[in-house]
Amino acid sequence: MRRHHRSTQKSTGSRLRTALTAVFVRDDGQTTVVECRRCGTTLETTDTTCQTCGCDELARYRLE
Repeated sequence: MRRHHRSTQKSTGSRLRTALTAVFVRDDGQTTVVECRRCGTTLETTDTTCQTCGCDELARYRLE
């Protein structure tokens, strides 16, 4: 009996790319990582509050 294998490489790759782009955004040669100070959730650079716990205290790390 043959198994039908559906390739998820394209959808997994695009989801991974979206997630990495959200975490590591380049501006002026630097990478910015934004994390919630309360729960540690990694957020997008445009977020002003944590989507998980609602905290508005965000830590921004700039990496060169």
